[in-house]
Formats: sequence, C-alpha cells, structure tokens
Amino acid sequence: MTRSILFIHGFGGGRYEYYPVIKFLKKNSNPICYEFTYKKKFGQVSFKKIAEDLDNFIKANIKDSEVDIIGFSQGGIIARYYLAHYFSIKVRRCITICTPHKGSFMAHIGFLPGIKELQPKSKFLAELDSSKAEYYSVYNPFDLFVFPGWNSKFEHAKENKKVYSMLHQMTFWNRKTLEFIKKVLEK
Repeated sequence: MTRSILFIHGFGGGRYEYYPVIKFLKKNSNPICYEFTYKKKFGQVSFKKIAEDLDNFIKANIKDSEVDIIGFSQGGIIARYYLAHYFSIKVRRCITICTPHKGSFMAHIGFLPGIKELQPKSKFLAELDSSKAEYYSVYNPFDLFVFPGWNSKFEHAKENKKVYSMLHQMTFWNRKTLEFIKKVLEK
C-alpha cells in the first residue's frame, strides 16, 4: 500500500532537509510525498499563522483520505498546532524529529512572537495536540538548538527514539533516525 507523507521543515529549512529521508524510503516503497514550505521568517510570526498556512496548503494540495506527517524541529510544533486547531485531513501518524515539545531555553533570548512561543511552559506549548494522531518522536540528548536536548522527548509519544548526533540537523539524516521512520511508517 502506498503511503502519503507530508513533510514540514524546521527553522530556515527546505526541501534539502527531506531529501535523504525520501531517498531512503523510496528504496523500499514508493510513498507519495508532499512538502509544506513556509516563507515566514523564524520568530517573526506566530506558529498559529504558519499552521493556518499549512491548513490552506493541505486543502489545496492533498486529496488523500489520510496522511502521515514528519515534522523536523519546529515543523513538529507546527504539525501539533495544526492537529489541535484545524485537522482538515486524517493524520495516521505524526513523527517528530528534534522537536522542542517542552520548549527550548534558547527561546528566552528572543523577543519575537514565534520565539517566545517556544519558551518552556509557555501558554502556546500548552495548546498543542497530543491525542489526534499516533505520535512518535526522535530526540538527541546532545542537541544544542533544542536545549536541553531531552526537551524533544515527547511524553505522549507511543515511542521515543534516542539518537545521538553532533548536530541538530544531522539527527534527521542519521541512519538510526531513517530506520526508525521506516519502521513506524510500515506499522
């Protein structure tokens, strides 16, 4: 059965983030891949606005009855907000990689709306979904972008996979992450 996967990139990201994952998945299956790319500059707008743009993208582009979401870094936050407040398609599974589910202490140095939303224990983080999809999470204890790294561990996930990587971005391309994604999508 062909699966449909929606990728949501992280801060400053784009298609290059997903390419290794798509290439890896296409070795074993032929998933239909959708890529939501947002143009909003990091922190300048609320994640709520980006989730609204995601909803419009889904309505315009995805005709499948259900989809799996893979969100990298803040892409996982966008997915969770979308699931909490829009949910225009059925999401089977949501896989988050290095997503600051509990915020990041690095957000305390910012004053822009989208950065303040990522502060630990923010009101915004309390508004995110944890029940409308099966969640799976990859976290990197050494992550200095989501600091501390274990803030990417998601307490409501069916499974949290610990992957060690020297860099935030490299966690997404790590062989253990790719194998975990493949395993989850095959369930």
